[in-house]
Amino acid sequence: MDSKICSGGRKKCLPHVLHLQLNRFHDGTKLNDRYEFPLQLDLERDNRKYFSADADKSVRNIYTLHSVLVQSGEVNHGHYYAFMVQV
Repeated sequence: MDSKICSGGRKKCLPHVLHLQLNRFHDGTKLNDRYEFPLQLDLERDNRKYFSADADKSVRNIYTLHSVLVQSGEVNHGHYYAFMVQV
């Protein structure tokens, strides 16, 4: 899926597997604030504000968290590690 199509704005449809990336840098400085991820993400909430008027209302857009990738270090170097939900 083209990232330009998926960035910003209201969507007509979403993929079966949703990958989200948080921007944790601002003005070249890494933001180290704690962030807690919900185990379920319901994009139907708030009166479907994430979708365009012609989006298919029969499709439920609820996602379950499977993993989180974390970057440890500075802007230009560091290490990555992952946390995965045990199934």
